[in-house]
Amino acid sequence: MAGEKIPIIFCWEMEIDDLNIFLGSSQKGVVRIGISMANNSDSVDFFEKNFPDSRVIKDELMNRSLADVLKSLLMGKKMMRKIVPDIKATPFQRMVLEKIADIPFGQTRTYGEVATLIGCPGGARAVGRTMSLNPLPLIYP
Repeated sequence: MAGEKIPIIFCWEMEIDDLNIFLGSSQKGVVRIGISMANNSDSVDFFEKNFPDSRVIKDELMNRSLADVLKSLLMGKKMMRKIVPDIKATPFQRMVLEKIADIPFGQTRTYGEVATLIGCPGGARAVGRTMSLNPLPLIYP
């Protein structure tokens, strides 16, 4: 999912167990969530590599709400706050992401099942492609 250029990305990182989670937001909403197992990773480096045309600023406050949502999700709790994504996606990709978000915690669906649920039987490969480009993997697992 390619997006428009984002002038400023506010980033932050959090560590849960052995995971480094990189949070990136714009003035409009959540831009990207990255995940790394490396202990020496930094959110500024991550976002500068992935958004070379954007100015990257480390800012906890701009990502605090997102961090709270992710902590809840990782503890198996329902998302209590609605996040606002700032991602570019086609209508099909949005349908896929919204349907994926509806899957209860701990359950799975195949790409074929998701395709059928959104009214596109036979669209498993398109669902898989959408998920391979997913910029918010913990929100849309």
